[in-house]
Amino acid sequence: MKFEINDTVIDDATAEDIRRALRDRNRDGDFFIGLSTDDDNAIDAEWFDGKFQVTLTEKGQFYDADRPLADIETSDLFVKYLAGDERWREIAVWTVWPETQASVPTSKGAGPAMPAFLKRLPPWALALLVLPAMLIFPLFFEALVGLFARVTLPTWLDSTPARIFLGFFTLVVLLIGFATIVKVREVRAAAKWPKTSGRIIRSQPGFDLIQRSREDMPANERIADIVYEYEVGGKTYRASRFTLAEKVAPEDVAGILERFPEGKSVDVFYDPANPQEATIDRDMPGLGRGCLIMFLVGLSFVAVAMVAVTRGPDIIQRGLPNAIVPLMAIFGLGGLVMTLVGWNLVKSGFAARNWPKTMGRVTISDVHGFETVETRSNTSSSYSRTYRRKGHMPVVEYEYGVAGRTFKSRHVKLDSEVGGSKSFAEGIAAKYPVGKIVTVRYDPANPERAYLELSMWAGWFVLALGGLLLVAALWAAGLFTEGPPLKVRR
Repeated sequence: MKFEINDTVIDDATAEDIRRALRDRNRDGDFFIGLSTDDDNAIDAEWFDGKFQVTLTEKGQFYDADRPLADIETSDLFVKYLAGDERWREIAVWTVWPETQASVPTSKGAGPAMPAFLKRLPPWALALLVLPAMLIFPLFFEALVGLFARVTLPTWLDSTPARIFLGFFTLVVLLIGFATIVKVREVRAAAKWPKTSGRIIRSQPGFDLIQRSREDMPANERIADIVYEYEVGGKTYRASRFTLAEKVAPEDVAGILERFPEGKSVDVFYDPANPQEATIDRDMPGLGRGCLIMFLVGLSFVAVAMVAVTRGPDIIQRGLPNAIVPLMAIFGLGGLVMTLVGWNLVKSGFAARNWPKTMGRVTISDVHGFETVETRSNTSSSYSRTYRRKGHMPVVEYEYGVAGRTFKSRHVKLDSEVGGSKSFAEGIAAKYPVGKIVTVRYDPANPERAYLELSMWAGWFVLALGGLLLVAALWAAGLFTEGPPLKVRR
């Protein structure tokens, strides 16, 4: 099998050649890799906008991966493809090019894939689609605030901050309502889908490396790795979407795997217009209740915030005449939150020290590159600038046994991801090479929760910072000030 790296071709490539190429590549320039067989089957990946766009050629037909793949996913895909491990098909949904008119070899994902025409649009065209939405959002919010400015409100609500809170709350309610309508329409459409018989061909716990926002580093999220097979119109399909929910909570994974064990016969509901879109569970019993809870929580938050902003300063000023109320509120609230978080981290750390231990083995050890975006605004003008930062995180997966069951985890540190420079990530990955036997400490109440190393400095730091903010809040309350009340220029 030939391995191509930009303009270089390696015959009889190895898995280490693939990992080295991805690890040592220049992330700021063009980069292309490809694997091809003697029968003209091939898989190619091109670096674009922080991830890999992957294309598959199989029996003269062309397929695109449904989404851009991260480094670790691309490495896993190419290594499995090189070894002839058919599990490479489940790493993405393979969407056939329209002109080839063929069924896809596999289907994977929690929701519908991005339309093909959007995937092929250049960045400037996508920007033209997104830019109007970004401009409309603040204008719509301003219109809501202006609407409440013309409405007669009770005296205790008759203030600019209260109107801003009302506008924000109304906007959130509209967004939740829109999302609910979209999901209800999807559930109702799926209720009319025909069904066929299928069989679970894989059911095991797994992980997905997901970057929820461009401001945060990726996280290893536990998922139910379920693949089932079914036939429609004489064609065999594979899919892994098992629910209409957008996200499955990690604590629900074990129950889902028990519900859909490997080898089980299941009813598969599929879209007759696009049979590759399917699910084995089309019910969402908690949809309406969940939206109602979100609405009530949001309403409670806004009500408390409006009372605190409109009534709170006067109440505090009467009881503490020397208080600098804005500083007291900021320091007090921030200090309380950080103290509670820090105390919880320290308490959890002391408890984790006494967890039982078992032996485990490292099954994946790699480095994942990612990019974060930070926007800084100039307070004296409307000018803002976006900064892009490249980072790296080690991806170390290990398996271990507890009470006759096998578990997997990707937490080197307890309940946290670690990331930083390339050398930092490579150092941790080198510390835990594939095949190494490690000591694993696990939560006896939840064996899926485990770690290899325990560090409590973050908890102590957050706790200390929270304490300092509380002291600052006491100072802002005027408790250390003698004499007449301070005059604050407004």
